[in-house]
Amino acid sequence: MTYDVNRSGSDADMCVLPGTEMKMIGGGLEFSPLKNRSHALRFHANLFYSWGKNANDADLMQNKTTIFDIGVKWNMNLLSFKR
Repeated sequence: MTYDVNRSGSDADMCVLPGTEMKMIGGGLEFSPLKNRSHALRFHANLFYSWGKNANDADLMQNKTTIFDIGVKWNMNLLSFKR
């Protein structure tokens, strides 16, 4: 969970613009199907929801926005050499 707010009226904060008050909640799951080498292959999914006012209109987090992310990680060890 995150809570970003800037009521300072100053442009000193480059990430959270003045007038921003955003909240976000989310979570994720990951699954490693290979029992012997669990680090070699991984599937993941994340879901986040944000609400509030973001003074930066170009930012990804906006009022009532849902972000869903899925992916696969495969550790191929391309540059490792056997001894």
